Amino acid sequence: MTSTDSAATVAWLNSRLVLEIYRVTRALVVDDVVSVTLLAAINNANTSYLDSRPEIAAEYMGVASVDDAMRRPASVSALARSIGVPRETARGKALELQAAGLLKPVSGGYILPARAMRVGPLATAMIGHMGAIDEFVAGLAAVGACDLQADAKVATPCEAVGGGALRLVGAHFLRSLSNVLDIAPDLNLISFYILTTVGHLTGAHYQLDDIEPPKDLFEVPIGSVRGAAVAEHLGMPQETVRRHLKKLVGSGRLVLDSAGYSMRFDGEWRELWRQRQAHALANTRQLIRKLKAVGVLDG
Repeated sequence: MTSTDSAATVAWLNSRLVLEIYRVTRALVVDDVVSVTLLAAINNANTSYLDSRPEIAAEYMGVASVDDAMRRPASVSALARSIGVPRETARGKALELQAAGLLKPVSGGYILPARAMRVGPLATAMIGHMGAIDEFVAGLAAVGACDLQADAKVATPCEAVGGGALRLVGAHFLRSLSNVLDIAPDLNLISFYILTTVGHLTGAHYQLDDIEPPKDLFEVPIGSVRGAAVAEHLGMPQETVRRHLKKLVGSGRLVLDSAGYSMRFDGEWRELWRQRQAHALANTRQLIRKLKAVGVLDG
């Protein structure tokens, strides 16, 4: 497999991971795009400091192993900046999550309390999240990406490593979001998810260099996608998705023809997609190194 092939597959697997974690969280925890992303940002702000040193992180790998006193509060302003939404939007969603028992207000901001990780919808969603991470690792291993052996997998039981795995993968997702918003600061959060979905459902990372995806390993659709399919994949109203798709076509990021929507690769857009692939590959290598260092991965 060439480096170009590897970059395309790693980027495609990343989009699959993001969309599956998003789907699970919306189905089981909160049915709202901003709140899904806000939960990841709050957990990251509360606990990411632990992962700067693997020997410390390894002590806090279990689900809810980081008690409330150890969680560093996240201010609404910082959260809003981290996910690219207005401060008032972040504040309103944080209040809704607090009312649902998923956030706890403390001096300096909010924390995701340990109890919410042990019982309730987040605890249920963790099983699906860990399944998505395991599929991600298996996909990377199948193509020999990031120096993974073919038998690499997430360690079991998932309760023993789930807290650390979700911390690291959450931070990985937020880096990816930040990379995209840095490249395209005019995008909002909903447009990010819609653009990610169109790219995923059209095999855009393979289309970029006309690469044949490894069909014996993954089901990668190639071509265009209808707006209704994007809405269904994201669980969003068709009218909302249609409105954002229209803006993405108007800004030149998408192409609309009789077959549906597809990514644009001419001119500057090709270079921007190459940047996204390069970021995805670099971020994924960093993630896998960290997962190995703290014992999340076997093999």
